[in-house]
Amino acid sequence: NKVSELLTRFFIDPLTNKMNVSGVVLAGAAEFKDQLDSKQFLDPRIKVVSIVSVEYGFNEGLKMAIAKSKDTLSG
Repeated sequence: NKVSELLTRFFIDPLTNKMNVSGVVLAGAAEFKDQLDSKQFLDPRIKVVSIVSVEYGFNEGLKMAIAKSKDTLSG
């Protein structure tokens, strides 16, 4: 699917074949984020550090996802 392809393109370094970030947060309002986390859709090299539900899209959804993942993101 398109989201999985974009995650791989942006977060897997083609030279090292490894993630170029510590992990990703999957956020959304529907079940898609949970389906995407199942290894049948997501590249196995992608490390998901958090899955959160958000009620908004775009900037507000991003802000909410960051706030809900604050503990995970702060390490």
